[in-house]
Amino acid sequence: SYSDLHGQVTDASGFYAENAKVSVINPNGKVVWNGKTDEKGKFEATAIPGSKSFVHIDCGTNSTCAVTTDGRAFCWGNDRSGQLGNGAATSADQYLPTEVRRDISLGEDALFKAIAVNTMPDFASEGGACAIFTREGSEGLSCWGSNSHYMLANNSEDKGAWEASPVAADATAFPHGQRFQALELGGNYGCLLTIEGDRFCWGQSLYGDFGNGERYVNYMSPTKLQGLDGEKPRRWRAIGSAWDNIGCGISEPDRKILCWGFNKYYRIEGSLDLEIVLDPR
Repeated sequence: SYSDLHGQVTDASGFYAENAKVSVINPNGKVVWNGKTDEKGKFEATAIPGSKSFVHIDCGTNSTCAVTTDGRAFCWGNDRSGQLGNGAATSADQYLPTEVRRDISLGEDALFKAIAVNTMPDFASEGGACAIFTREGSEGLSCWGSNSHYMLANNSEDKGAWEASPVAADATAFPHGQRFQALELGGNYGCLLTIEGDRFCWGQSLYGDFGNGERYVNYMSPTKLQGLDGEKPRRWRAIGSAWDNIGCGISEPDRKILCWGFNKYYRIEGSLDLEIVLDPR
């Protein structure tokens, strides 16, 4: 592993499509390992040059984004649908980190806290990213790229729209002063985890992606997920997602790993006879 060869890892992200793609941040905040495996499984890594210091990173299908220690965000890779967030009117792939343009609609005083990149496979025209930002003591969600599957979370019905720089998600979805601890994007949906352990999700649930008992539903803005059949909403310590319609989380207070969604390859424990799992188990 990288840590065995080069020391401590402070953050890492990987994505498997045709080849495994991995990015790693070292204790000095440098993206020091960025590459993918070849057809034989050999890893070919390249260092990202420059003096920027990063604290968080996430890999998508065709692009990667990272947040710096001073609250800026940088992305690189494919930009066919504005998923690099650099405000370019004409998309152009970037091979080095380019800064995400927070100034266009969020304002220069907006600072990024965490970032997630869409993992829709093989569809570069549907790429996008979202980030938690802070501004004047409050936190919010911003997204950019394609609105396919309502991934911009801004209550827009136009699935053909795309944004080349971050736009604020529907702020009315959250209580005033709400704070967040995690952000995840799957192939066709996204979820935020609050400090209290609640999940707010948006996008499309094709195979029970939200884990709230529903299928074939659309949320165009972040929606707080309720409990099943009138039960209290489950609290979560951590959440995760994948491109192929599956989600998992660590529940509170029992800290169990629970999963839901498309049960391809029998990835959901105790559900060998089910193709679709609509509730966490």
